[in-house]
Amino acid sequence: MKISKENLVLVAILLLGCTLRIYNSAWDLGHYLHPDERLYVTASNIEVPADSTNFFSTESTLNPKMFFYGPLPLYLYKSSEVLLGSTNFLFHSRMISALFSSLTIIMIYILGKVLFNKRVAVLAALVFAFAPSSIQYAHFNTTESILTYILAAILIYSLKIVNQREIKGVSIVYLGFLVGASYATKITGLTFGLIPAVSLVLWSIKNKSMGKFVRNIFLLGLSSAITGVILAPYQLIAFTTFYEQQRYMQGVILGSYKAPFVIIYEQSVPYIYSLLRVFPFAFGFLSTVLAGVGAVILVNGIVQKNFRKNGAMLVFFIFPLFYFIWIGQWYVKFVRYYILLFPFLAVIAGYILAKFSKYPRVIISLLIIINGLLFTRIYTTENTRIQASRWIYENISEDKVLLAEHWDDPLPIPLYPHQYQIQQLEVYNQPDSELKIQALASGLAGGDYFILSSRRVYYSILQNRSIYPYTSNMYDKLFSGDLGYGLAKKFTNYPFIFSDDVADESFQSYDHPPVYIFQNVEHLSANKLQSLIFADNVSDALKKPQ
Repeated sequence: MKISKENLVLVAILLLGCTLRIYNSAWDLGHYLHPDERLYVTASNIEVPADSTNFFSTESTLNPKMFFYGPLPLYLYKSSEVLLGSTNFLFHSRMISALFSSLTIIMIYILGKVLFNKRVAVLAALVFAFAPSSIQYAHFNTTESILTYILAAILIYSLKIVNQREIKGVSIVYLGFLVGASYATKITGLTFGLIPAVSLVLWSIKNKSMGKFVRNIFLLGLSSAITGVILAPYQLIAFTTFYEQQRYMQGVILGSYKAPFVIIYEQSVPYIYSLLRVFPFAFGFLSTVLAGVGAVILVNGIVQKNFRKNGAMLVFFIFPLFYFIWIGQWYVKFVRYYILLFPFLAVIAGYILAKFSKYPRVIISLLIIINGLLFTRIYTTENTRIQASRWIYENISEDKVLLAEHWDDPLPIPLYPHQYQIQQLEVYNQPDSELKIQALASGLAGGDYFILSSRRVYYSILQNRSIYPYTSNMYDKLFSGDLGYGLAKKFTNYPFIFSDDVADESFQSYDHPPVYIFQNVEHLSANKLQSLIFADNVSDALKKPQ
């Protein structure tokens, strides 16, 4: 049997894409350097209740008691751990994440084929396979890889039913199962129901069958609800805890509760921020341009044509348009929120790429591949925090006082049994005041080294100078050397030819953050440090205790 050139290319894309996703899954040596992974690791002590009546209790041993993410990934991760007889939960969970991300490459191919043709499908698969953050999040056990796979499956199946003459009940139940599974993965998954709902509306209009629409939409909702309850039972059984955790997260996301770790977005401009600081780095520089151009062309085509003849494209575009408009205005703009757009962007980029003639198409495809390979370089080098920790163990004696930023991971990571005295400086859990600066100056005076383990904290401070005029002044003088601290060592692992410090902080801080180690060279007194921090004509009004 002769294998077509497109199939050979697809196999090559799949094999390489899978390799990039599973390569160095132990990139942090099992130290849980991604804070969201710790949520699942902490909840991984679940087990089947010995007494079946205990299943319906909030104290059930199967209750994860963690509802920031859905329990379905946790149950998958834990099942694989039990079946394989291993206790390495982090490794198994990351491998499952990589598996779902790899399978999504195939789903993108199918999606491109359903909407356009085989050439677009192969190119779309290539764009997704080498999208940096698609590779990146395959290395994390968070929900993104599983959620993206389910979303692609819902989209494919919804597109197929638009042009069917009859819709079988089993098809609706299957779509309901997928929507319920997405809800059990993350509460955001409920919005995926928009896709099959729109496809059912278009089918009903096309076939002039409102009665069947009511039946189908009811069946979709019922099967989604039943699946959601079965796969995430404790979100209902322990509803009070679920509600409180979700309310907290919604407050953080929307900015009604500005937790210290998100004030980095205080000055960010809705939509523009993600277009400049998220997509180019996370999705790919050329791929983002291709997808942007393609989106304009395709949306314009939908507007100019009769929507009844363009039902598939309406189903395809309804979710990304709704989702981007929705999340683009959120206060928090983590990269992970935008990964759900990658399947759509990959197909659109593949569509535009297919319009190029052979040689330009090959060159652009190679550049997209290189973009993904360059990003994967971060996993060929030891994590910067681990490198910095080894340097600390080798060059700093245990009697030295190490300063760290509150709300960030202190270094060194416990690679060896050495014991260091680590003092965390509370730099941004309260606005600036004289008392706060006195405490910071005292800490700096008593420290031997000040270690910044990412740009999460200090960059947030520098972005909010009106709230932290003195603390930002402290960081300015720290970097300039005016606080008596000199840069002893800096560790970076920039994936591209240039620095990615302008990218969203969450793109960088988990697996390749810049680490700065400053040594106290001059050992200035607390009074001297305080006067330096208060210098440069900063308003005296802010010196008052608040």
